[in-house]
Amino acid sequence: MYGDQAWDVIGGSMDVEVAVVDNGCDYRHPDLAAVFKTGDLGYDFIGNDNDPRPDNINVPESFHGTHVAGIIAATRNNNEGIAGWSLVQLLAVRVLNDSGSGTTDVVASGVRWAADHGARIINMSLTSSSNSAPLDQACQYAAQAGVVIVVASGNEGHQAIGFPAALSQCIAVGASSMDSRLATFSNYGPEQEVVAPGTTILSCVPGGAYGQADGTSMASPQVAGVAALVLARNWGLSDGDVRAILDASAIDMGVAGRDIQYGYGLVNAKRAVDLATAYAASRTPCAVNRESSAVEGRTVLVRAGAGVPSWVEQADVFDGSGRLIQAGSSGLRSGAYFLRARSESAVQSPKSSVRRLLVLD
Repeated sequence: MYGDQAWDVIGGSMDVEVAVVDNGCDYRHPDLAAVFKTGDLGYDFIGNDNDPRPDNINVPESFHGTHVAGIIAATRNNNEGIAGWSLVQLLAVRVLNDSGSGTTDVVASGVRWAADHGARIINMSLTSSSNSAPLDQACQYAAQAGVVIVVASGNEGHQAIGFPAALSQCIAVGASSMDSRLATFSNYGPEQEVVAPGTTILSCVPGGAYGQADGTSMASPQVAGVAALVLARNWGLSDGDVRAILDASAIDMGVAGRDIQYGYGLVNAKRAVDLATAYAASRTPCAVNRESSAVEGRTVLVRAGAGVPSWVEQADVFDGSGRLIQAGSSGLRSGAYFLRARSESAVQSPKSSVRRLLVLD
């Protein structure tokens, strides 16, 4: 995922708040204490208080939220344990009990709380086999507030993305294995947006210790951490911009283009930060090169109202979640889009390609 190269550009920002909606975090862990603010730790919807730690760390599953938090933001360069993806402020939102059980209504309350308390990113390493109106409405509420919602796809190994990952407001994250394939336990389906490593992931556990774990629960916070790097690089990006940048910068895996197993591919932190940088800095049309093997070719940056390259004869424009915005590419507002273009080759055979389009002010 090229984290070391991304960190050469940006390490994060405490101005970016990330909510871990889970079963509580040990905010006293020596690798996490620095990323929690006293008096602003989060909220415990199980105990209805301001202390979002697990109640009993001897319950085997009580490690979960602390492990997720460490993947996102464990302190770097402190001679302690591991390095999380981004320097951010964490908010622990405890919506599940120590064994990891809970209701979608309580999860929905946690999502709304996080959105109301300044979170720019929400990570939910939890799944349900069915949707609920309160959860759906809470995710809509958070998305309308500009929150990037990152959710684990589920661990049943089925072609069925769990909820809330399957909702259009959420980035559904599958898990890749150590051999760069989809992990056997990872769910998949048309809603799958990206993947990240999810096997033998080392992170923090309650009581100041460390442990390994497998799951899409471990893949999702890696994507949340990279999203935090993107926002740290360019705070002004909208949630849709961040989502499209993550998708556009991903390393294509599986069959060419988006597919039901890997979505747009493996999240690439360095390329994502580069795109966020280009979006912030560029005021003239330019292009960001991609690997020559990538079917999408390259990401094209144009100014608002400008035309796309002359070879394009027909084009459909999609937003970061793959929804069709319009036919044709003229008159676009600033933002990040996918451009599906069609042209005619020299021998008059139709050729389609997908380009990533970032439209600048």
